[in-house]
This record gives sequence, C-alpha cells and structure tokens, in this order.
Amino acid sequence: MPVPDLIVPFASSVIGGLVVALVNHFTTRRREHDKKLAEVRIEHLINCWRKIERASNTGTVTDPAELNRRYDALEDAIASIMLLGAKKEVEVARSFVTALAERHDSSADELLRSLRDGLRAELGLESIEGFRYIALRMGREEK
Repeated sequence: MPVPDLIVPFASSVIGGLVVALVNHFTTRRREHDKKLAEVRIEHLINCWRKIERASNTGTVTDPAELNRRYDALEDAIASIMLLGAKKEVEVARSFVTALAERHDSSADELLRSLRDGLRAELGLESIEGFRYIALRMGREEK
C-alpha cells in the first residue's frame, strides 16, 4: 500500500479519536457538574428543612436570644430555598413568606412537605402521599 493511501485512514482515525475524546470530556464534565450541584442542593435543602422545622416549634421557648437564633435560621433557610430550590419549592417559600409578612403568622407545613417531596425525588426515594408531618418535641429536665 503506498504511503498516501495510508495517510487518509490514519488521519481519519486520529480525527475520529479526537472527536470521541472531546465529546467524552464534555459529557463527563457536565455529569460531574450536575452531580456536584445535586450534592450541594441536597445538603442545603436538608439544612433548610431542619431550620424551618426548628423555627416552627417555638411554643415552649421563652429565651428571646434562642427565639432570635431560630428566626434568623428561618430567614437563612428561606434565602437558601430561593437560591437553590426547585420552582415549586421557591413558589411555596414565597407564599409562606408573603403570608408571614401579611399576617405575622403562617404554617410551614406546605413548605416542609414541598422540601420533603423534592429531596425524596432527588435522592431517588419513593414519594409519600397523604402523610402529614408532625413534629416531635420531648420535654427535658433542667440540670
């Protein structure tokens, strides 16, 4: 086989290999980005869930400093949801905040349910329909 006849198959193999390598690189990069974003989103939304749940149960808290810490954490959780939440979670958070601003009182049940459903879907867990969240608070003895 003459040398010019070898160049065409060799060049096409090299070009094909480069195209496959580039496509593989960009798809892997995108997959890694999506995976990291999901990890960050899950971690932040779990923390939001905890902060909202804790701020929602202040019935027996009498220390103003503790109440302020819980309310500050609630504000932080809402900001994180606005930043990292899915569209439905952001809409529910906006509704919760609007009701809280207008009436100085709002139930976080729908927001907690929305976060739970989104997190369960993100984690690949089956959805829980019709389950009503009930907070458990244990009384503690003073030391």
